[in-house]
Amino acid sequence: MEKIPGPGKIMDVVLILYMCSAIQKTCLDPYIWPDRFYDQYGCMIAGYEESGKKIAEIGRKEVNKHDIYIKFECHPYKISLPRTQPKLES
Repeated sequence: MEKIPGPGKIMDVVLILYMCSAIQKTCLDPYIWPDRFYDQYGCMIAGYEESGKKIAEIGRKEVNKHDIYIKFECHPYKISLPRTQPKLES
């Protein structure tokens, strides 16, 4: 069962992508995706889709030459929203 954040909380998930070379045994600095996701599912789907797009953009020749792969992580965190203060009547 999916857990929905309680009042005053928003579940936010961040997608972090890494482009790596198995030949070089190294990865470039991580790229933090600019959009946030409501849950792990949405983040994972985007991670697979964007990884596939990037590999296609790089192309077969370069991917094979450098043994390039993309890995990604989805990290959840919660943002606490300030509670609204009652308005004072003047």
